[in-house]
Amino acid sequence: MSRKRAAYIADTIIFAVMLFLDQVSKQLIRSNLKEHESIKLIDGVFEIYHFENTGAVWGVLKGQTVFFLIITVIISAGCIYVLLKLPADRKYSYLHPALALVLSGAAGNLADRVVKRSVTDFLYFSLINFPVFNVADICVVIGVFILMVLFMFIYKDEDLEFLKKNRSEKTPD
Repeated sequence: MSRKRAAYIADTIIFAVMLFLDQVSKQLIRSNLKEHESIKLIDGVFEIYHFENTGAVWGVLKGQTVFFLIITVIISAGCIYVLLKLPADRKYSYLHPALALVLSGAAGNLADRVVKRSVTDFLYFSLINFPVFNVADICVVIGVFILMVLFMFIYKDEDLEFLKKNRSEKTPD
C-alpha cells in the first residue's frame, strides 16, 4: 500500500471516529439533560452543562448560522484541498492528522448547525468560567494547535511549494 493511500485511510479513520464521538456525546447530552441543566463532576471546577449555542465562543455572533455555515464550508474545502495536494513525503505526515481533526470538528458543529440551527456544548470549566465547549471544538483546537506548531517551527516556505496551482510551472528568478 502506498504511503499516500495509508495516510488517507488514517485521515478517514480519525475523521470518522472523532465525528462519531462528537455526535454521540451531543446526543447523550440532549437526551439526558434539559438545556441549562448541569451535572457537577468536580464541584466548583468542572461540570457537564447543556448549552445550545447559536453563536461562537461566549455566544459571539449569536444567531449568525448562515455566516458559520459559509465559513465552515470554506475552511473545510481548504483542508480537503491541502490533504489532496500533500506529497507522500514523510515530512508531511503530521499535517494529515491535524487536518483530519480540524475537518472532523468542523463537520460535527456543521451537522448541528444544519440540523438544529445551534451547536450542543456541554463541557464547562466553571472554576475559570471558560466557554462551554464540545468534542468538535476540542478537535478543532488540537488540529489548529498542531498546524501552528508545524508552520512556526517545522516547515519553511519552500516546504509549502506543493500548494501552488501547478508545480511544473517555473517562475522567473
